[in-house]
Amino acid sequence: MLRTFLLRALLLPLTLWMGLTAFAEAAPTRDQISERGLLADPSGSWTLADVQGQRFTPYRSPYSQGSQRHPWWLKLTVPPQPAADTPLVLLLQPTALRDVQVFTQDATGGWRRHLLGSRHPFSARTRTDLTHSLDLDVSHERPTVIYVRVETHTATIHAEVVTTEVARSLDTQLHLVTGAYVGLALVLALLSIVMWVSTRDILWAAAATFDISTIVHSATTVGLTAKYLLPEAAETLPWFFTLTAATHATAACVMFALLVRALDAPRWTSAGYLLVVPLYLLFLWQIAQGELGKVLIEVNQLGLFMTLWGALPLVTIRTPDRLLAWTYRVFTGALILYLLLWFLPLVQPGPTSFVSLYPTLPTNLVTMVMVTLVLARRTMLVVREQQRLRQEARDAQEAYRRERAQHEETEGLLSMIVHETKNPLASIRVASELLGASARSGTHDDRRLAAISEAVEGIDHVLNRWMDVDRLERGAAGEEQREHVELVAELRQWLARLPEPARVDARLPDALPVCIDSPLFLMMLGNLVDNALKYSPPGSTITLTVRRDERCVLADVRNEPGRAGRPDPKLVFQKYYRATAAQHRSGTGLGLYWVRKVATQVGGRVTHDDDPDHIVFRLEIPA
Repeated sequence: MLRTFLLRALLLPLTLWMGLTAFAEAAPTRDQISERGLLADPSGSWTLADVQGQRFTPYRSPYSQGSQRHPWWLKLTVPPQPAADTPLVLLLQPTALRDVQVFTQDATGGWRRHLLGSRHPFSARTRTDLTHSLDLDVSHERPTVIYVRVETHTATIHAEVVTTEVARSLDTQLHLVTGAYVGLALVLALLSIVMWVSTRDILWAAAATFDISTIVHSATTVGLTAKYLLPEAAETLPWFFTLTAATHATAACVMFALLVRALDAPRWTSAGYLLVVPLYLLFLWQIAQGELGKVLIEVNQLGLFMTLWGALPLVTIRTPDRLLAWTYRVFTGALILYLLLWFLPLVQPGPTSFVSLYPTLPTNLVTMVMVTLVLARRTMLVVREQQRLRQEARDAQEAYRRERAQHEETEGLLSMIVHETKNPLASIRVASELLGASARSGTHDDRRLAAISEAVEGIDHVLNRWMDVDRLERGAAGEEQREHVELVAELRQWLARLPEPARVDARLPDALPVCIDSPLFLMMLGNLVDNALKYSPPGSTITLTVRRDERCVLADVRNEPGRAGRPDPKLVFQKYYRATAAQHRSGTGLGLYWVRKVATQVGGRVTHDDDPDHIVFRLEIPA
């Protein structure tokens, strides 16, 4: 269904164009020329007297001169015309013919030369048609012979003799078709500019550049530039026509290079198009040297190569959107077909079709429409994807807001529970201490009171740890308070207050003067030592080593793995992490998390390492 729609959309303009072509092919019935002959002038120096004695080869018009750049002579014979007939006009196409000299006989039998062609000012012409035209004085008694010398950089020559009414009608039609063509191209160019300004997509800028170059080149090709913009120009139009042709070809190649990459074709396909960029500099140099004919031949050859190269992306584009892919394939395939049917015959001399008079006009029109459709579809997909991403971002923000609100509610509830629990715990601790003072040592009651006290201390430890983490995450932990201290003395006092100081093998230097926040350092170190005492085998030794290097105080806490086993090195510092086998001991999984957060805040770090026999934590604090 998609392919059918695209084929119908493309067949409509192609059918219209081919219908116009068929009408043009039937047009020779209006042509008054009875015989026509062709003669090549390889030296380019023959005069009228030289060619009058030569044998002209009959030919069918239009005629392609291929890649040959030498002048051609035409011998046109018009049969005698009735006296009552409308005056006749000689028409020569295309309008880009560079230098045209028409030789006609006057009443005395002498030959008059008339200068036409783009190298001569439009204002010097006797008629104002877009095509090169000349009023003829045709004999009513004998055949009229007209000689035409044509020197052109284009590939096709077409001459016909028609009545003034037909000439006027043809000029009107050419104005209408050209105006509609330029108008459509202008609309597409403005659309591309607007889209580029809106999206800042370089593809739209390339399309706008191509559309504008198409307008300028097409206007020059059909004669609008000569008639309306540069009517007094002499020798300028051939130079300008060549420059617009080279620029237009370059703009097309750059646009297609960007387009095939946007359709996910391999990079080498776009690289082939970009080869024209250095060639464009060569074209400019050749134009400056006056080698206009050579440049036009090279541009035509480049256009042939690049159109054939365009067949490669037809099978290599990998864009996931089917409509985008088939739009490009159908339109580009039609362009290649058009090239094979109408453009390739121009490479070799010989008769050709009327379409070849202006071969780039239909290709440019189809290209502009195709690029606009492809970019419009691509922009729609980009906008749709951006809308989807924005919606996902909004959904994520809303989910985050809900999660944050839920988290804040949970944290608030936990904070209330912690504070409400502290007071009963304090009462239980005081009561157990009073009962313990009156209980006899070693009795059953004494052991129960000891268990109660231990449980209260464990719960109080968990609550204190949670409150430390809560203050840290809320930014209420306060700033680091550094001062010069003798750390070894403080460490020995701190070690004496540990629950099991005999299990800690402290390896300390004789003296360690540092500038740190010693209470904060001891709290972090206490978490590590407490963790080692809790999860190492009962009665095993915990090794604590404290030293300093050039910038840090380093403390290593080393213990043997206990019943809980070794922690997961990827999860050991995560919030609430506890090893599966560690559930037999009370804890929150907040201690190591808090140590790492505090160490990071003060510019230090804490790391975990395993050797074959021990679990090792290292604390590094700037001093």
